[in-house]
Amino acid sequence: MKGAKGFGYIYQRPGSPFLWASYPYRGRQIRESTKATTRQGALAFLKARLLEIDSGTYVGRQAEGTTVRDVLADLRRDYEIHKRASFRTITGHIAALNAEIGDERCVNVTLPLLNRLVQEWQAAKRADATSNRLLGTLRHALRLGCDAKKVRHVPKFPHLRENNARQGFCEWATFHVVLAHLPDDGLRDFVEWAARTAMCCGEIRKLTWQGYDRETGVVRLPGKDAKTGKPRRIVLAGPLIALMARRIEARKTHPECALIFHRHGKPVRDFRKAWANACTAAGVTGLRFHDLRRTALRNMVRAGVTQTVAMAISGHRTDTVFRRYDITSDDDLRAAMEKTTTYLDTLPTTPTVAPLRRSA
Repeated sequence: MKGAKGFGYIYQRPGSPFLWASYPYRGRQIRESTKATTRQGALAFLKARLLEIDSGTYVGRQAEGTTVRDVLADLRRDYEIHKRASFRTITGHIAALNAEIGDERCVNVTLPLLNRLVQEWQAAKRADATSNRLLGTLRHALRLGCDAKKVRHVPKFPHLRENNARQGFCEWATFHVVLAHLPDDGLRDFVEWAARTAMCCGEIRKLTWQGYDRETGVVRLPGKDAKTGKPRRIVLAGPLIALMARRIEARKTHPECALIFHRHGKPVRDFRKAWANACTAAGVTGLRFHDLRRTALRNMVRAGVTQTVAMAISGHRTDTVFRRYDITSDDDLRAAMEKTTTYLDTLPTTPTVAPLRRSA
């Protein structure tokens, strides 16, 4: 039952119900069960292995024992090494996946298994957006495992349709009412900065005096602290100059604090309760802090700022995501219809071309 020398062969191993394959790999002779009892099945297995070696996709027998928990641990390590800003989020995803399929071998992670997993999540009333995030984390882990030759291949992943794009924004007059009801100056400056620059909450928390150039009036956010990993800068103008002056005065009270935005010398932590109380006092319902980012972008576009410049300020990297934030209000639609009506009113209502008469 042997094949050509140097190209591998199949043989019967004593005590085994399956035929075995032997093939060369990197100067070593690898012996592996084909899990087949017929010569035809064993030869097909050997041929597939030799093709993997020739194409560079062979990852060795150790891949058979690699579990989802193993590749997720490698993913966590990768996030730690590169100090990714989303490390905290990915840690939660890893814990959830380990609880679900952590002990499953990666070779068994197929599209049918993933579809069954999604059905279980849907039965448990898990949001489709959450399911997509978990699937994305698992796919990322398998790809890293594939690069490390621990996983043979990455299967096709299902993707659920999401209809959770938020549509809220805050009118500028309403924002000032909410701002007045916030409990302290530190939080008020923090919120106003967000409403004028469209910067994320986590990014504002990381702004330090080291990134502030007083001569040029520029505040820089290092790439390591940015959501996208790319550095950004905000040039102070108008009310932002007065806002920064207030922060400079606050620094005199707490010189030991390296953060530009703080509350009594302490980092700005969770302020959801203070935000909710301010919204209630202002008679506003359903307003989220993240709506200020959407509001800022909308105001930039309405003010005539080009999309390229607005994206540079906000940190958006793709047009698709940016357009989700550029929300059109009822006033915008009303103004558009009024402009259309004004234009139509200038058009003549009497036709200038006489219709052709039909011959008798």
